[in-house]
Order: sequence, then C-alpha cells, then structure tokens
Amino acid sequence: NRVLFKIWPETTEIATQDEAYYLFSSNELSTSNCGSNALDVFTFGPVCPEGLGIGYMIKDTNIPINVTSFQQKAHTFTSALTRALSDIKDLLQRTNTSDAKH
Repeated sequence: NRVLFKIWPETTEIATQDEAYYLFSSNELSTSNCGSNALDVFTFGPVCPEGLGIGYMIKDTNIPINVTSFQQKAHTFTSALTRALSDIKDLLQRTNTSDAKH
C-alpha cells in the first residue's frame, strides 16, 4: 500500500476512506517460517498492537512454534493451537490404526 500511495498520492484519500482498507491493512495474525537447521528456536513478533506473531520451524521430527503478543493473548492462542494439533494427531493415529486392520 505504501508504494502505491507514493506512486499515486491522490489514491491515498480515496483508499483510506474505504472500510475495506482498514479491515485488510491490519495483519492480526502474522506468521513466518525459518527453514534453517542451524537454529533450535525462532520467534516472530506481531505487526500490530492487537495481533499475534507466530514463528515456526518445520523440522524432521517436530515443529517448534513460538507465539508472541503485545496484549498477552499468546497463551490463549497457544492453548487453542495445542488442542487443535492434539485433535489432528489423534485423528491421524486412528486413521493409521484403522488402515492397518484392513
């Protein structure tokens, strides 16, 4: 958006008056993956005051995830994410056991 406004400054007033501009110009969930095997931990900060920053790494045997927040919302999100990933794991294990019986 910033580049667009520098090229065509007359669009700034029009775009910022549109409700959609405000809805889509804030990234409340900002994620980043670090693919380096040289690191054990990776973090990524939120990009807006109400948001969450999620840094994760996909390793051979695990996926370390670090959640940050300016508003102390990280624990709530992390708890929900842990439950969701546990549900997925249970589902995959049941599917794997069911497939082995057939």
